[in-house]
Amino acid sequence: MHQQIRDGERNRISGFLWYLFDVMTLWTIPNHLTEWEVRRLQKMGQHALP
Repeated sequence: MHQQIRDGERNRISGFLWYLFDVMTLWTIPNHLTEWEVRRLQKMGQHALP
């Protein structure tokens, strides 16, 4: 990314938006993992009950 900005293939705004998108998606990963774990535990609990 940095090389492309230096070479003029990308402008600084697209680089900033790419990093912003990257930060925002990584920011939500813990929430997605927690939701996945809760759904998995709920499914396991339903199978364990008679």
